[in-house]
Amino acid sequence: MKLSPYYASLIAALLLFSPLAAAETFPSQRAGEGESAVVQVSPDVYFEQGWVKFIAGEYQEAIKDFTQVIQLNPRSADAYYVRGAAYTSLGNYQQAITDYDRAIGLRPKFAEAYFSRGAAFIMKEEYHQAISNYNLAIRLRPQFADAYTLRGLAYQKLGDTDRAISNWRKAANLFRQQNRMEEYQMVLDLIQKFEN
Repeated sequence: MKLSPYYASLIAALLLFSPLAAAETFPSQRAGEGESAVVQVSPDVYFEQGWVKFIAGEYQEAIKDFTQVIQLNPRSADAYYVRGAAYTSLGNYQQAITDYDRAIGLRPKFAEAYFSRGAAFIMKEEYHQAISNYNLAIRLRPQFADAYTLRGLAYQKLGDTDRAISNWRKAANLFRQQNRMEEYQMVLDLIQKFEN
């Protein structure tokens, strides 16, 4: 199963940035004969490069950059999170879940990581696990319309249409309040499709 463009974009849009403090040293190519100048390369550089590649759909290359960030700053929840999103986009859901686990371990109140881990579980057709993750995301961010939407999808996949529609109604109300009219209409369409 492959993520729809809407949800792949949604995951990317939900990313949070945080300052990355560690640095790595590399020999400079400008050093003279026999000299060893040192250039500091911040993980921020790799993060920015990885982000640009991720947005461009160059997921394998983005993974390499986020791996560099993690090597330089193993406490970067954001790097694990975005690398997880890249793995999700490539269909490597188990590796994505591992990275989301690490991001959550570093930042337990990272609602977006629970949301994205839920998406990976949906892709693996592990709907109960997905629902558990959406419950946590919603507990952390009660106005998280996207989490209600995908939790509804998980319920629908389990055959619980009533709970699916209940989640989609909540999502629709939140999308309308947040002036996200495209998503609002999408959820209304889901409700209409499954109410009949």
